[in-house]
Amino acid sequence: MAEQTPTKADHNAPGTLLHTYSAAASGDTFAPLRLGQAYPLGGSAQVIGGTWGSATVTLQVSHDGANWFTAKDVQGDDITFTDDGYFEFSSAAVLMRFSISGAGASGLIASINAMG
Repeated sequence: MAEQTPTKADHNAPGTLLHTYSAAASGDTFAPLRLGQAYPLGGSAQVIGGTWGSATVTLQVSHDGANWFTAKDVQGDDITFTDDGYFEFSSAAVLMRFSISGAGASGLIASINAMG
């Protein structure tokens, strides 16, 4: 069990940042990204690689860091992963993070591409 802290990489497109959490496993927590003023944003979330077991990874949003809610994709569906996948979203949340539940996950790579 560890707290996952993202690496941040600039892309060629102005106003785009890729935040990547590497080697996530069941029991890990994820440091939230502070979006706020920096990104009234659109973006994408992706989780790939590793072993899934019975784990579910959920993208969450919050305004205060104490109350977290499942983020929605552009069709209004919950952003949850039980296998490798990709979602697009728009959000005005202040904070965003991944959450992992269930057992058996290891080596997952979770990323948020934020565009503001």
